[in-house]
This record gives sequence, C-alpha cells and structure tokens, in this order.
Amino acid sequence: MSSLDKAVENKNQVKGSRTKILLRLLKLINSTSPWMLITSMITIVLAAASNVIGSLFIERLINDYIIPLTKEKVPNYGPLATAIAVMFGIYAIGFLSNYLFNMLMGVLAQKVQYRVRNEMFTHMESLPISYFDQNEFGDIMSRYTNDIDTLMQMISQSIPQFTNSALSLVFVVVAMFTLSWQLTVFSFIIFALSFGIVRYLTIRLSHFFQIQQKKLGQINGYNEEMLNGLKVIKVFSHEPESKAGFDKYNEELRQASGKANTYATVLFPIMGNMGNLLYVLIAFVGGAVAINQWAPLSLGAIDSFLQLSKQFSMPIAQISQQLNSIVMALAGAERIFNLEDQVSETDKGTVTISKGEEVGSNWNWNVPQKDGSIKKVPVRGHIIFDHVNFSYVPDHQILHDISINAKPGMKVALVGETGAGKTTISNMLNRSMKLIREQLLTMAFQLRILKRMICVSRFQSFCRRRTCSLVQLWTIFVLVIQRLVTMTFTKQRSCHTRMNLFMILIMAIKL
Repeated sequence: MSSLDKAVENKNQVKGSRTKILLRLLKLINSTSPWMLITSMITIVLAAASNVIGSLFIERLINDYIIPLTKEKVPNYGPLATAIAVMFGIYAIGFLSNYLFNMLMGVLAQKVQYRVRNEMFTHMESLPISYFDQNEFGDIMSRYTNDIDTLMQMISQSIPQFTNSALSLVFVVVAMFTLSWQLTVFSFIIFALSFGIVRYLTIRLSHFFQIQQKKLGQINGYNEEMLNGLKVIKVFSHEPESKAGFDKYNEELRQASGKANTYATVLFPIMGNMGNLLYVLIAFVGGAVAINQWAPLSLGAIDSFLQLSKQFSMPIAQISQQLNSIVMALAGAERIFNLEDQVSETDKGTVTISKGEEVGSNWNWNVPQKDGSIKKVPVRGHIIFDHVNFSYVPDHQILHDISINAKPGMKVALVGETGAGKTTISNMLNRSMKLIREQLLTMAFQLRILKRMICVSRFQSFCRRRTCSLVQLWTIFVLVIQRLVTMTFTKQRSCHTRMNLFMILIMAIKL
C-alpha cells in the first residue's frame, strides 16, 4: 500500500478540518453580501419546490382529468386547460428562480474572489520575510490563481447546485410519502447501498484532491524558480538535473490527480445507474401492488411516483458530482486560510530616521522622549554586530555568533561562499530579518527599537549610497580555464564546444 493510500485512513481528522473550513467559508460569503445570499437561498427553494409540485400534478392530471374525460361522451376540456395554465405558471416561477439564483451566485462569487485576493495581498505584505524564505514563490502564486479559481467555481456553481439538489431531495421524499409510504421505504432500501458507496468514494477523493492542490503548488513553485534561474542553468549545463527535478514533482502530481479524478469519475455514473435500477424496480413492484390490490395505489399515483423516483435519484447523483468540486475547493480554501492565518510581523519600534529639507542637510535619528518631545541625534554610521545568531528555519542556523564593529569611515567587505550569510547580514540592516538574539546595534541604537517600515524605506535609501554588492564570478573564470586546459586530454574536442566555452570566458572577463 502506498503512502497516499495509508494517509486516507485518518478520516476523523480530515472530516473535522473540512467542516471548520466550510463553516469559515460560509461566514465569509455571508459577510460579503448578506442580501444576495438570502435572496439566492429563497430562489433556490422556489426552484426546487416547483419541480416537485410539477411531478405531483401528474397524479391529479391522470386521476382527476384524463381518466374522467375518457368516460365522457362530450368531454369538457375547460378544467383541464385551467389546471395546465396553473402548472405553466408554477413552472415559469421555477424557471425564473433558477435563472435568478445562478446569476446572483455568479456575482457573489466575483465579490468574494475580489475580497479574498485583497485580504490575502494585504495580509501577505505584513508577513515577515521568513515566511517567503520557507515557501516558494510559485506555491504562493498558486494560491492566488488555482486555489481562488476553484473557490470561485464552488461558490458560483457547486454550492447553488448542491443546495438545490439537497432541497429537491427533501421535497421529493415528503411527496413520495404522501403517495405511497410502502414504495418510499422500498426506495430507501435500494438507495441505502448508494450512500455507502458515496461515503467510501468521497472520503478518498477528498484526501487526494487536497494532495493534488498541494502538489500543484509545488510544481508551480519549482517552475518559477527554474525560469528565474534559466541563464544560470544554461551556463552550467544543469538541464538534466533541472529536468529530473521537474519529472519528480510532475510524477507526484500525476499520481495524486489520477487517483482523485478516478474516484470522482466513477461516482456520478454509479449514482445514475442506481436511479435507473430504482425506476425499473418501482415500475415492476408498483404495477404488481396495483393489479393485486395489495395497497390503495392508483395509476396516476404510480406514474407520479415514477417521476419522483427519477427526481429522487438525480439529486443524489448531482450531490455526488458537486462534492468533487466542493472538496477540491475546500482544499484550495485551506491553503488560502493558511496564508491568512500566518502571524503578521509586529513592529514595536519607536525610533525613526529622517533628513532635513534643506540642501546638504544630514540624516538624524528621531528618538521619542518621555515628555513627548523628539530628540534628533545625528547619524554617525557606527554599526555593531554583538554575538548575532540567525536561522531561516529553526533546525538550520545560518549565522553563528557573528560579531562586527564597523566604525564611521571604515570600509567593510563581506566575502564568502554561497550560503555563508552575506545577503542575510545586509538584510538585517533594514530589519528584514528577525534575529534569534537581537544583539545587532546600529549607529548607537539597538535595531529592534527602530520602526521597520521607516528602516525599509528611508534607511535603505541612506545605506544604498554607502553599500554595494558584487557578484563573485571568479568561480566561473577558474572553471572555464580548467576545462579549456583539460579538453585537450578528453574526447570532447569539437570546435562548437570550444567556441561556447570561449564566449563564456569572454563574458566572465568583461563582468
């Protein structure tokens, strides 16, 4: 048994998580536009009721109009025409209600989509940079595209159809009991098997749809990373490794999507065939009951009950079909809410930096005093790292007990291997990173008391003129020379290969 199949067994946890996400989503929809949601629910009730009333009318049409008219020598079609006109009005109400709730839910879905995207983006801007270090950009973008699209489809189509089918099922059951409780009980026995099948398939497709959304975000993140580094991949001939990584993610997505769509595909045909089987059995049993007079059952009641049996099976089949979209949307909603539930970065700083409006004026620290006044302290450019430790994730520390004392006028160069922490140290100067032990001092002030937004804007403008970053290209240069020398002793002596390496060498020297 694969790891995907083993994970399916944890049913209670998955069910509880889906319920919480669904309730949260419904609260979100209701708070977006309550009147549109209430109006849609009313029109859904009218649409479901009109279909059931139309099926019940068949009994009255046969027993009260058609059969009596066959016995009259001079038939009077006036009452029949009146009854048909009334039913036409009921069906017209159902048609208009169906159109109205689909239109309203479509508009409501766009409103929710607009709101969710704004809330996600606004909240994302307040997250610490460590969140973006731990999550790939492509995976984050997938929440704005794939997950929100599935969520919109759920609100505009799945929820209205699911609600309509559920109400139709309730109305149909009540109508079936009014016609013949014996045939209704018989119908329940047949469909008891279908509920077991739906439950079995729904639990599994829910799990695999969640995995599918997760794997889709991973492959989008990998593609985004590879496209951004395409030049580096080409320079170092890293195409096979890049393709192997893509194949790995693509295979995982294929397995999850294959199992999810397999369960989703077989669900609707099973329910549809169960409805056809029930129709045949009711026709046989109902005819036998009416002929042998085992129960008071008229011809019109049997015909009406057969129509209701189709409406009884169709809502169940539609519910099972819409469950696929709902489950997939809930998986996407879980990823969206996961982003929105991330803790925002707190900014408790009080000291800001500013520059006078006069030409040639100096930068000053604005230090609040206890009496409410602001004390301006000139910026001298004294930066101290006092035993600083840092890690992007708790189990992988980047900086270990770093101490630097950069006095005014000094020039400090940070040189090291990729991943040594050069960029991390520069990001700490604008408080983009959160230190494990906040012992970084800058210009006589502890960095933690500086307001982050002020540091990111004005302090970066101040530091940008005094700092610079150079790409370490000496590794490219050395490797190119080494390969050019050793090519004489290898089989790769083609002129094309030498020319490509020579062009890379020229580029490295120019840079």
